[in-house]
Amino acid sequence: MKLGKTIWISLAAGIFLILAAGLGVAYARQGQEQARLEKQVSSVETRLKNQPSASSTDGLLSQKRDLEGQLASVQSQFDDTRARLRQSTDSVSVTENMFRVAATHGVEIVRVSSSGPTVTKLKGVSFSVMLYTMDVEGDLVSLVSFISEVNNSFSTAVPESVEVSVTNATGESVATLELRFYSLVGD
Repeated sequence: MKLGKTIWISLAAGIFLILAAGLGVAYARQGQEQARLEKQVSSVETRLKNQPSASSTDGLLSQKRDLEGQLASVQSQFDDTRARLRQSTDSVSVTENMFRVAATHGVEIVRVSSSGPTVTKLKGVSFSVMLYTMDVEGDLVSLVSFISEVNNSFSTAVPESVEVSVTNATGESVATLELRFYSLVGD
């Protein structure tokens, strides 16, 4: 069977059309795949731009370590303060300490009184509070140094009032001190 020239041309044109259609479909799929991959690359690039760089990560880690160190320091100070506030403010121990400080400064405590403990709240924290009143005699310089040490030695005491007066010609003075002692109640 001999095929004519027209059939050969038609057959060649058909094969060409089939090949062209196949290449067109392959090209379209390749274009879609390329667009999808370009979109993924763009998304990854955006995420990489938003990621901190190695140097800023190091800076953040350093800042975190610094803040953790500061937190540990503040926690330690808080624990120390809490321990001081838990110290007893019973009248016997406070009075003993006052007499010891008075002897160190060469003054004499001639009267001591204290109120019973009361409970008060400061900023939502409960404290036991006792008011101590005392009269102390001695020369003016010794009284001032005694008052100063009392103020510095008793971290939970708050001076309410200090009154100093010269009582005789020899220079003996009398100081009346009122101190409020705070002690933490509970946790």
